[in-house]
Amino acid sequence: MNSELEARLLRLLDEDDIRQVLYRRARGTDHGDIDLVLSCYHDGATEDHEGFNGPIREYLSGASPVFKDGIEIEVNVHLLGNTEIMVDGDQAETTTTFVCTLTVAEHGTRRDYLNSGRYVDTFERRDGDWKIRHRRCEYEWSRGDYCTDRWWSRNDDATATSS
Repeated sequence: MNSELEARLLRLLDEDDIRQVLYRRARGTDHGDIDLVLSCYHDGATEDHEGFNGPIREYLSGASPVFKDGIEIEVNVHLLGNTEIMVDGDQAETTTTFVCTLTVAEHGTRRDYLNSGRYVDTFERRDGDWKIRHRRCEYEWSRGDYCTDRWWSRNDDATATSS
């Protein structure tokens, strides 16, 4: 294999490893799995998210609505879109667009939220593992509505009245 082809292959493998971390991070949040989320970060990593800027463990335990006590998130789904990955040796910078949908029980009612923006991450490879060293969340758009019903439940009502 020539050196140019080998370099491209190694870059593609690095990019795939980084994407897998991004996917695990989103899945961990969506499923409320704090251990899975933490597995995406190096020790000492930081998060700049929702007005918090500091250690990832403190963000998750004190500021993240997903893991914070007193907030009930019924549904949480991240869709990750375009991802730019710039690898430079054992360092990488990524920018990933996201859309996040949530259903939240708050103040005696339920609300649906739709948020979008970008995750700007600094990755490091340590001992062969790519993980996040710092994440900054940049929100660009959001919408919230009170829950009324779920579209899939409408057929239940129609079936009940036609029986």
